[in-house]
Amino acid sequence: MGIAEELLAFSSSCPTWQRDLLRRISTQPEVRESDIQEVLINLKSTEGLCGRGPEDCLTANHLANRTAASHSPTILTSISDVRDAKRLAPGQTLPFAETGITLIYGSNGSGKTGYGRILKQACRSRHEKPDPILGDVYSRVAQMPATATIAYKSGGTDQNITWQDGKPATPELGRISVFDAATAPLYADKQNKIEFLPLGLDACCANSHWTKSLRKD
Repeated sequence: MGIAEELLAFSSSCPTWQRDLLRRISTQPEVRESDIQEVLINLKSTEGLCGRGPEDCLTANHLANRTAASHSPTILTSISDVRDAKRLAPGQTLPFAETGITLIYGSNGSGKTGYGRILKQACRSRHEKPDPILGDVYSRVAQMPATATIAYKSGGTDQNITWQDGKPATPELGRISVFDAATAPLYADKQNKIEFLPLGLDACCANSHWTKSLRKD
């Protein structure tokens, strides 16, 4: 069962006014003040407090525009040939599994954070300020911006780019979200809207938020 079907199944167990609210959330970029007033009338109507306002329950037709994007998924496969990025050794390759989980471990100073910062720059990561990629402080040679070869698959085809710090990477790599301890407070501790939620989950979360707010009113 896809997320659209699950959302419809969830909606079928809700009262009519919530199904109308789900329809508004699913088909509009934002819930307007006029929507709130109309849904509030429908909520009061279920308690026999007033007449029913305009409503239209969520159906499959309303979710037709919530299908996944047409582009192929991007799968990160490796980072290699890193240069001028902290003390990461050149000529090494850090591979990633195409399926399942890749576990990378090592002692302090082994380079885990350095590779992570490259991914945060090359891919998509939410942050208040970017983590700078510093050069080798022990080097006596003037260093250029950090570079690396990043390999990935898009549409089942092997691709690789030469990434350079400060320059945008390919749109395909921008489809990969990087999350670490530094970005966690932006999601957990601040009232920032999360940039990405699986299709349908955003509607369920918004429905829960507005349901609580309307019931308080």
